[in-house]
Amino acid sequence: MIKKIDSITVVSEIDYDPDLSDIGEWTNEFSVGVMDSSTGEFVSEPLPSEYVSGYPSYYRYIKPYAGGEEVGSPEYETYAKQDFETLKKIEKNEIWFVHIFARAKIVIHNTIQVIETPGIWGIEVWDDESLSEAYDESGKDEISNLKNILYVLSFTPEEFDSLTVKYKET
Repeated sequence: MIKKIDSITVVSEIDYDPDLSDIGEWTNEFSVGVMDSSTGEFVSEPLPSEYVSGYPSYYRYIKPYAGGEEVGSPEYETYAKQDFETLKKIEKNEIWFVHIFARAKIVIHNTIQVIETPGIWGIEVWDDESLSEAYDESGKDEISNLKNILYVLSFTPEEFDSLTVKYKET
């Protein structure tokens, strides 16, 4: 045997450093429009230096993105409160983020090689159902990307389609 596809797997792993720029950020720096990270109240002046935010947040403030609205506008306040709630859920691990990619283990001249797609990072997940949906949507895209990579390596559609795709959470 010169070459074969040994296995195809769609992998989900925790994204420990997601891009939250469209939600907001935790910070210890005061600026106009920040919120107290414990209460969600808007802060008009810096908190006292001895102030320590409540668990689980270790930051004094949350600086919401607030849909890019102007600080102080009614829209800013509405979106900022939504961003605060979302960031608190992330902090409590009620929402987390995953990276989904496809992996093929191939054998060429008795040498095992692993081929992976770059994948999609920062997929928001809040329960098993949303993770399943992410597998369905992003997994299909990644399988398609992996097929294209394997075709470039001279594997045929028949070789790819004869395998059962496995799913793995890491």
